[in-house]
Amino acid sequence: MSIHRLCTMPHAQSERAAVITRLQALQGKLDVRADVLRLTLLRDLSGGEAAYAAAAAQCALSLDSNADRMGALAAYAWGFAVKHASSASAFAEQLRAYRVPELVAGMTLQAAKELPSYFVPRVPQRVARVAVVLPYASNAGHTPSAMVAAQCAVLARCGMTIGVFGCQEQVPAQAHLYQGSSERVVLSPFDVVFWQNNLPNGVELHLMADSQISLRMRWRVILEELVKFDPDLVFEVGLYSPLAGALYGRRAVLALNVHGCPPMVPSDVWLSSSVEPVGRGSIWGEGLPTSIAHPHPYRLDRPKSTNALSRKELGIADDALVWITVGHRLGSEIGGEWAAQVLSLLQRSPNVVWLLVGSEAVIPAALNGVADDRVRVLGFRSDVADLLNLSDICLNPPRMGGGFSVAEAMAAGRSVVSFRDGDGGDKLGPFAALSLDAYLNQLQELTVSSGSRQELGLALLARFNARLDLISSDASLCQAMALSIQHAAVRLHVE
Repeated sequence: MSIHRLCTMPHAQSERAAVITRLQALQGKLDVRADVLRLTLLRDLSGGEAAYAAAAAQCALSLDSNADRMGALAAYAWGFAVKHASSASAFAEQLRAYRVPELVAGMTLQAAKELPSYFVPRVPQRVARVAVVLPYASNAGHTPSAMVAAQCAVLARCGMTIGVFGCQEQVPAQAHLYQGSSERVVLSPFDVVFWQNNLPNGVELHLMADSQISLRMRWRVILEELVKFDPDLVFEVGLYSPLAGALYGRRAVLALNVHGCPPMVPSDVWLSSSVEPVGRGSIWGEGLPTSIAHPHPYRLDRPKSTNALSRKELGIADDALVWITVGHRLGSEIGGEWAAQVLSLLQRSPNVVWLLVGSEAVIPAALNGVADDRVRVLGFRSDVADLLNLSDICLNPPRMGGGFSVAEAMAAGRSVVSFRDGDGGDKLGPFAALSLDAYLNQLQELTVSSGSRQELGLALLARFNARLDLISSDASLCQAMALSIQHAAVRLHVE
């Protein structure tokens, strides 16, 4: 810990280099467990060097009985990629470089050991009981949690009996003890009231939320509950879940990722946001079994807006042009050349006010010095739909995420600017920008032309209605479940 503090002090580059040299000299001289600590510290001191992360993962995989160690490295890699990746391609590349697919596969093997022997493979003629599995349950501001609640509503409309199961797999026990530095993955806390208010009537959430308990024990307890529920199909919602993966040998599995990329889960079918999905093997390698990509772009319900919020309440003039950006990590996402160019346009447009909405109520470093009346940092808000309604243009930075705020802006009939390679661009499709120049030209045009804003807003609203609104998803989801059953019957050799 003292080494890490030294190396994060300002103007300590020489000390940092000396520590790196000392740590490199220990190669091959430490116990494997200690080497994980050495390599993860080198990873962080070097600014996230993938070679150190991959070597740490290899050490953890050689100690394959410890699911918490593998889980800690996988969770860190996910958090690092979400925070720093500027595109979907960069996100996937980062996770591959950090060997997350192999770590998740190792965890899945450990989770499968906790399955009772009497829970034998079964594939019904039709689906009636669905176990929804999620990697992490949180609160209203956590997009994956909101997605799970929304998918449960769809399943209920389809007449399914539903149980929700989770082990908080993104928070392994004592995760900090498996890292050589003080870096942490911090996730939003679990909110029982959110789940009570948002799950359909009669749907129970079975959750092991104590992060002091090992993943193996959490899996054992939740699997006992899940076996009692005896689902016809497992529906995993998230990037990865060893709990869901462990069930692949016993039940049909359907998977849906929050992001536009394929889920990292063994499944019979995965729900693709694209009509021309890429193969999972080309993203995560060939370790995952063959899975059918089912085109299913539907992602969220139309946001409820009260229209109770006015510009006057925010101190914004009625004739101002309002940009808005929504996200949980805007401090790191608003930066670089993109931020410099957008700020230049802001300064050339005296009537523009830029709203930043998210959990970080601090102005991003790239925007320091901008007048408070030009950039308004609002922090977390529960009335995002109302804020979008009083805005003119939604700006999505170059990042992996942002897809849900983009979709909400589309539902409000607002114009949106986003890059193609990311969750935001995934929602916009042909309306997304292919380059920084294209992005800036589109933003410039929308800023000066109310006609262009109206035209794009109407086109994006139509796209939301046709492709994204969950109210239209029931038939497609039922088809995907039936396809999962058909695939599993062959795979599990069940008549």
